[in-house]
Amino acid sequence: MDKKSNKYKKLEQEIVYIQQKLNEIIKSRHDRLEDGIVIFKPTEGLTLDDWKKFIDNEKLLDWNAITLKGDVTPTLFEFYKRLQILQDLAQKDPLTGLANRKRLIEVLNLEVERSYRTSQPLCVFFLDIDNFKKISDTMGHDIGDLVLKEVAKLLKSQCRKTDFICRYGGEKFAIIFPSTTLFHAEITGNRIREALKKIEIKGPNNRSFHITCSIGISCYKGRKKINPEILLKKADKAMYEAKNSGKDKVITAGFVDIDLESFKDMVKVNAEEKQFLFSKKIKQT
Repeated sequence: MDKKSNKYKKLEQEIVYIQQKLNEIIKSRHDRLEDGIVIFKPTEGLTLDDWKKFIDNEKLLDWNAITLKGDVTPTLFEFYKRLQILQDLAQKDPLTGLANRKRLIEVLNLEVERSYRTSQPLCVFFLDIDNFKKISDTMGHDIGDLVLKEVAKLLKSQCRKTDFICRYGGEKFAIIFPSTTLFHAEITGNRIREALKKIEIKGPNNRSFHITCSIGISCYKGRKKINPEILLKKADKAMYEAKNSGKDKVITAGFVDIDLESFKDMVKVNAEEKQFLFSKKIKQT
């Protein structure tokens, strides 16, 4: 039997197991099979053992089987609340409570589109905690988690309600600043950087220590259509430049939709035109 046949056979075994388990679940909770409804979404990549653990640990029954006897409104309302909780959890980082990377991409796409329609500037930050691996390795992962929580708390206090904060992964955070110029974004970045240095974190044996961060910023002026991922790449590159040039710095990557050299040439031409017009007017008088 070839690999493809083995793959399908294994998949068939998993589906049969899932179906049998669901039937057992429904029969154990309901008088008749037709009295229940199962809402079920298979997850790609789970093995048979994974499914068994998932059913046992995550209580598949509690989330996927509900009764349809009598008045179903309260039951459906409760199920709707559960789905809302699941959706919320799916978009959040469990440690810091911030949005996760998946949600960041969704929001960034919306904000870039809004910026393009309104011609309002949009800035993106990447913030990385300096020497975080050393902190976790020498002081323990619990202290590392504490650092991440403290950084998340600070970012919430330093940003506006309209700003979007995300834990991008590891010790890296991303922030979207709508309606924010590059000039003001740099000021905000330095304010956050200075505030972060003042946080006192308790390490092992109650000894305090401080942390620093490196920040990269990119800006979109809404001048032309762009791939939102460019903003992230530019900010990420600027952040690594800040780390490689000494850390505890804010570096801007400039604009993603303006050629600065062309912009300088345009300013120079406009200045020369004004000088010509004004000087000509003065000679005529």
